[in-house]
Amino acid sequence: MAELAVPAQPKLLIPRQVMLWVMATSAFAILPHLTRMPVLLAVGLIAVIAWRISHIYRNPHWVLRTITVLCAVFIVFWLHGGLWGRLPGSQLLCCMLILKSLELNRPRDAMLMVSLSFFVVATWFLFSQSPLTFIYLVAGTWLGLTTMIVINRGNCKRKEVRTMFVQGARLALPAIPLAVALFFLFPRLSVPLWGIQGGELEGVTGLSSTMSPGDISNLFIDDGPAFRVTFDGPQPTQSELYWRGPVLTRFDGRRWTQSIYSSVPTRVKPDRDDADISYEIELEPHRRQWLFALDYPAVYPSESRLGLDYQLRSVRPVSSVKRYRISSDTDFRDNKMPNSTLLNEALRLPDGTGSRARQLVAEWQAEDDSHQAIIQTALRYFRDNPFFYRLDSLPLLNDPIDEFLFDSRAGYCEHYASAFTFLMRAAGIPARVVTGYQGGYDNGEYFLVRQSDAHAWAEVWLGDERGWTRVDPTSWVAPDRVQQGSRAVVDVPNWLHAPWLVDMRNQIDKVRHWWNKNIVSFNANRQSRLLQPWGIERIDQRQLLLLLVVLSVIISLLIFWWYRRADHVRHHDPVVHAYHKLIRRLQRAGISTPIYAGPQTVMRKVVAYCPVIQQQVEQLFTLYIQHRYANGISGHNQRVLVRGLNAFKLPKRS
Repeated sequence: MAELAVPAQPKLLIPRQVMLWVMATSAFAILPHLTRMPVLLAVGLIAVIAWRISHIYRNPHWVLRTITVLCAVFIVFWLHGGLWGRLPGSQLLCCMLILKSLELNRPRDAMLMVSLSFFVVATWFLFSQSPLTFIYLVAGTWLGLTTMIVINRGNCKRKEVRTMFVQGARLALPAIPLAVALFFLFPRLSVPLWGIQGGELEGVTGLSSTMSPGDISNLFIDDGPAFRVTFDGPQPTQSELYWRGPVLTRFDGRRWTQSIYSSVPTRVKPDRDDADISYEIELEPHRRQWLFALDYPAVYPSESRLGLDYQLRSVRPVSSVKRYRISSDTDFRDNKMPNSTLLNEALRLPDGTGSRARQLVAEWQAEDDSHQAIIQTALRYFRDNPFFYRLDSLPLLNDPIDEFLFDSRAGYCEHYASAFTFLMRAAGIPARVVTGYQGGYDNGEYFLVRQSDAHAWAEVWLGDERGWTRVDPTSWVAPDRVQQGSRAVVDVPNWLHAPWLVDMRNQIDKVRHWWNKNIVSFNANRQSRLLQPWGIERIDQRQLLLLLVVLSVIISLLIFWWYRRADHVRHHDPVVHAYHKLIRRLQRAGISTPIYAGPQTVMRKVVAYCPVIQQQVEQLFTLYIQHRYANGISGHNQRVLVRGLNAFKLPKRS
């Protein structure tokens, strides 16, 4: 019985240098996506890349390739519960790109991988629209075009790498004017066409809807921007910059969470005529609904709601940079009597926690049980006892309130806000925790609020006259925290405070602020007023399309002229010019030299016409072939060749 023939391995029809270029392009395309991938999936893709560029690589059997692809699809599906959405979709695309290299045999496969790399690079805009993302897009496009040139050439020596990149840039540069025209003139929708709303929170930092010991202190090491503020008039003092965020009412002994009533719209709103401070906020995406504002917002975006606790919420999660205008009434009093359910929720304490704290409050009440006296006594307790404001506090395991108040006495703002609110509730005073940001950095034309400025404070109910009143116990322990910022009171490595590093971060943020203001926030409303500097107040979509078509035609003609001129300059070679003059002289002498004839054909015709000058003709044409079709000749030899071509004359035939 004859044995079954084993299918032969497909022969690799692309050189190793080309394969390395293709794999480098693919690896660069998935590079930022690796930061969002599970470790196992990222390591698997890196292993495939390493295996593909190794010298021992062999194409696996088609059965193994099929199993590998199915496993990749299953892993993505299992990790995300589906394949729809920004995160699973982009990760699946990365897997398909890298696994395609398992059958990278022919130039067609290489071109397909590079083309797919362009799509992978573009998907990163679904997660970030920062200036670095734009640089990544330009670099990925440049590398992909250069790789396509290498694939078509079939080889690329080390000394030719710079030439390849220059040629790739020449392909990309003419498209920039057309891309700019499309960006500014292509009619925009009111919502992003490809802005898929998703719930992915991977890689997103910022405040949460809950708070437990250590949550806010973890944000101190994050120096990234939370939002930027541009005031219309005089800026408030540092101690007045309390940016209100999530309000937390429920407490289970360790964790504070929001009330179910916090999303109910309030009926009592500050009067917009009484608003004494106006400003614009540029909020970085945090994939949640809350917005930030100074107490109390009187004018706010139409697509947002003001809750019973005066927390400002957006209708949709903030998944991209959001700019909105706010006017706040700093003299407004939230003194409308809440219903009994809300007051009871602001008094509720879990059983079995804070026994020593309750006993301490009972001692205070025995002396003076008025609300003002209890508040002042609690604040003096923080001030007069050895409490410390720092990050490296001991873990609070069994009873966080008692352990903090009587044992460790060291913590961050959330420790003090949580303990103070507990003490108030134990004394029968309704209280709640408010999280947000405090302070900011004056960065010239705007105020920069970083994640490290995250803060927590308390609010207590003081009756119909004063209503909910802010109390910040941290200011009694570390007053510099409120007056100068978090960096002023927490020990951090000296290199973080280096003047050159601080100045560099601030200058970089100015670039990002400009980018967000002029590029990311360029919407349909700003597009309609694009021609306002030229006296045209508004332009509709039909006019935009007409202007885009006219400008695109003009740009295309300019690009065509540029390429024709570059082609003419490139072929305006004195050697070629002298050669063409020689061809015309040969034609006048009766030697048939068609325009498509190569130099070797012409050489043979000249030798056949006059054999006595064979040696001279061969030397001249060999030098010309070396100049045009080989590695080239030196500048001196080029001048010699030009003189030889111009001086060449056919001898008279006898």
